[in-house]
Amino acid sequence: MLEQPEAPALLQSRRMLVVERKLVRNHGHFQTQIWALQRLLPNYSLHLLAGETYDDFLGPAAGKFSDNAVRLTKLATRAKYGNTLQKLAACLTMAANGTFFKHRASPLADTLGETCERLGLNRDDLVIIPTADLNMLEAALALIDNKKDTAPKFCLRFLSPDFGEPDDGIRKRRLDVASRVRTDRLALYSETEELAGYVRERFGLAIQPYFYLPCSVELTAIRSRGIGGRGAFRVGVFGAPRSDKGSHRLAGIVEATAKANRGNFAEIEFVVQGSENDFERGAYKGLTGFDPGDGKVQVEMHSARMPPDEFLALFQSVDAVLLPYDVSVYGLQGSGIVQDAVAARKLIIHTDKMSMAELLAHGNARSATTDEEFAHQIITSAQIGEAELEAATEQAFAHFQRGQTEHPIFHGGAERAW
Repeated sequence: MLEQPEAPALLQSRRMLVVERKLVRNHGHFQTQIWALQRLLPNYSLHLLAGETYDDFLGPAAGKFSDNAVRLTKLATRAKYGNTLQKLAACLTMAANGTFFKHRASPLADTLGETCERLGLNRDDLVIIPTADLNMLEAALALIDNKKDTAPKFCLRFLSPDFGEPDDGIRKRRLDVASRVRTDRLALYSETEELAGYVRERFGLAIQPYFYLPCSVELTAIRSRGIGGRGAFRVGVFGAPRSDKGSHRLAGIVEATAKANRGNFAEIEFVVQGSENDFERGAYKGLTGFDPGDGKVQVEMHSARMPPDEFLALFQSVDAVLLPYDVSVYGLQGSGIVQDAVAARKLIIHTDKMSMAELLAHGNARSATTDEEFAHQIITSAQIGEAELEAATEQAFAHFQRGQTEHPIFHGGAERAW
């Protein structure tokens, strides 16, 4: 459960509502971001607006989004912004379930407005949406339009170039409307400069980059494990496998590494998370029964579902993380694993032209394209000296830490973000 940090009572009268619809239980990175927001904005008392099944593990929520509200919001947006067939289908569905006249606007906006009203939020208060999408942007704009100058300040952080809207035409129409709104109560951010530049150029939205929040690893002074500190060079592949994360490439990279390492340059262990099905029939089936020959390469398999403390221990046990990501996706949006690796002082071996260039430019990262290039980078990384690795990863850590604490929303108070 969250405890409020110490701050003068007068300043604690300011309130911060953190809106995270996907916050439901102690799993994933959402709670870590909330801890960071509380630590970085100690002058605000913290309140939560969470998902319907949120289990109160961080304390009671001020409000919850119902799953039905999410479905109705999708119908409402299609009725408003869809093509003729989409509008007709959405209106017929809403009429059939009796919500056509009741929910012509966004039910998610209703929940946000009701929660702000319940808390009595005013212009001195703050609403932060760390995983924002178009639904939340429209909800914020609706509340600001309703409350005018008495509305709280809103800070939205976008992580994906699709803004949570898979339909290209609907996304463009919604963003065209949003981009015409001018208000001093709203600040828009992204994690990466690459995504911010894309959004500014394509949609004309005033959005700023570098709003980073820790994921699974807090920014602390603790340094875990150095290169070769426990014998083999350990390379981590974390999270459930996905095609945009290049999971289907892993077997080829492991095989190429074993082949290139037959001169026994290093002993290498791949630490891989996945389900039983992933290893038996899915993306990682090529790793089951893998025979390295004399390449001194081993594969260590772990469940993709483990408690946060177990995940953190596993993450801290590796020397490097492997990210063969698809740059058609990760050329713009950021990666939580990159932030975790920088926070934990790990080497990063990634696909060339990946986003987050500013976090990968301190000698703490190696880029590659082909399986053979990845293998080469893994083997040569295993031979980096301890002093060289420490200098590079500490420099990246310091840059990350400085960028977070000096960000406008945190440095000198949230007022600077507007």
